[in-house]
Amino acid sequence: MVITEAGWASTSNGKGIPREHANPVFQKIYYQQLSRWCEEDCILTFIFEAFDEPWKGSDDPDEPEKHWGLYYENRSPKLALKKKTAYKAEPTT
Repeated sequence: MVITEAGWASTSNGKGIPREHANPVFQKIYYQQLSRWCEEDCILTFIFEAFDEPWKGSDDPDEPEKHWGLYYENRSPKLALKKKTAYKAEPTT
């Protein structure tokens, strides 16, 4: 199996994706759980996407289409890539 596009938006204007579902903490949880599953089951996965793309979607700066990156537009890493945080995802069973 190959997953060709996997990702989680870190911001949303509430159109298409509820605001409360798109945030850096949920993005981190998603990537932690996805990585664990892919490693355990040897699943090749391509992450969508490396960098935020502010030119995508509407003129609304919170348009979720702009915020799928693991890095901000300025190339600084988002929470999902930071190793030390106060948050730690619980293992799923």
